[in-house]
Amino acid sequence: MYNGQALNAFERQYTNDQTNYRLGPVRLRQLRAKQTECYIPLILDAICYADYNIVSEDDRSDCQSWGLPSCDVTKTRWSSKAWQFTSAAEIWGVPTMGFQGTYGGGGYIADLGIHRMFAKAIVDELFSNKWIDRQTRAVFVEFTQYNSNTNLFTFVSLMAEFPQTGGVLTTAHVYPLRVYQHVGSFGIFIFLCEIVLMVCAIVFFIYFIVQIVKHKKEFFRDNWRIFDLLILVLTIFGISMYLTRMLFTSWTITKFNEQKLKFVNFGHIALWDEVLNAFLSFLVFLSTLRVLRVLNYSRNITHLAGVLSNARRNLLGCFFMFALIFLAYAGVGFLLFGSQLETYKNLFVSITTIVNSLVGRNSLHGLIRACPVIAEFYYFTFVMFVIWIVMTMMSATLNRSIQEVRNKLERREQLYDVDDLLRDFLKDFWHNINFKLHILERFLCFETNNDFSNVR
Repeated sequence: MYNGQALNAFERQYTNDQTNYRLGPVRLRQLRAKQTECYIPLILDAICYADYNIVSEDDRSDCQSWGLPSCDVTKTRWSSKAWQFTSAAEIWGVPTMGFQGTYGGGGYIADLGIHRMFAKAIVDELFSNKWIDRQTRAVFVEFTQYNSNTNLFTFVSLMAEFPQTGGVLTTAHVYPLRVYQHVGSFGIFIFLCEIVLMVCAIVFFIYFIVQIVKHKKEFFRDNWRIFDLLILVLTIFGISMYLTRMLFTSWTITKFNEQKLKFVNFGHIALWDEVLNAFLSFLVFLSTLRVLRVLNYSRNITHLAGVLSNARRNLLGCFFMFALIFLAYAGVGFLLFGSQLETYKNLFVSITTIVNSLVGRNSLHGLIRACPVIAEFYYFTFVMFVIWIVMTMMSATLNRSIQEVRNKLERREQLYDVDDLLRDFLKDFWHNINFKLHILERFLCFETNNDFSNVR
């Protein structure tokens, strides 16, 4: 009901705010571990429930309650498909990482439909037949929403993990996607930028082919040329990844338009979009490094390079001391708080937590709740040794190097700066224009004199 009126099938796809449109029904997906026989001392033969493994997951198709010899259709009238295994390839599923491991993209699937009563009947039937039992290792609640105001798709995956030792660990994965890239004036601008990028990639590809054929082995002796070639190859690879994402998106949207009342998986597009964004970020990083060659003409960049080169030995020693103390505190944090705090559950997560502390995202309250006295001493000594002492040593080393480089540069001749390069370029450009205008003026005067001669 909305404003006292019943909603039709299309309107029931909207959320309560009537802004976000849900694409298809909500899906429940379960992943299970296999049941095996094992030998336990004093108990002898017993039934064990192993931990989940994506390679050896349970893929049997059962009846209700996961073990009855015959299927009673009357008890699974609404949820018969939820007891049948579906592979990841059939639903475009992709692996998902959780706290306890990585889970496959297939599983036992129950689509809840778009009607509330129908969804309630499915859930009640699954609950009464014990769809979740000791072999269950993960249950996903998946759906996709679309907001036309922001032109954003959002794939939501709510995961509940059931460890072998008991308990439940919950995780929410939200993936915003911009499926329709070329919408509006900004979309047209993006489309033009994409065309320019593809044209530049083709031009540089032809240029490098000509240079390699012309210079052969000499071409690969220049490090910057090899770097440019690497950027070009990665750019072409990135364009192919972008086109592949567009193809996946087109297939998914077409499938949704053909069956709007059924669940259509957008998880593979979300994963591909994240991989593409990470790849483009790396490509932008390499392109930024390439710009440093042009910035060699800048006085500031020259000073910076000189400071780092002059202090490299001292900075290396400071960095070694910093890494040693940093890893020591990460290991101690893991040993002291790993059994109580999720932020210190392993060495890698402990390192991430301490890095967050360096940038101001402290987690001191959790430490104090876990172990007040030791936590305060641990954090105080971390701040004193890492931030006060080591950082102060690095700052002093850089300040001394800056002063030494500044004194050296004062005794040298003035460096050729970017301003000088730009000024010389504009001067030559203006000189060429004046020269061509002068030639054109003389040519026009010559033609005018010829016309007067013909008239006479």
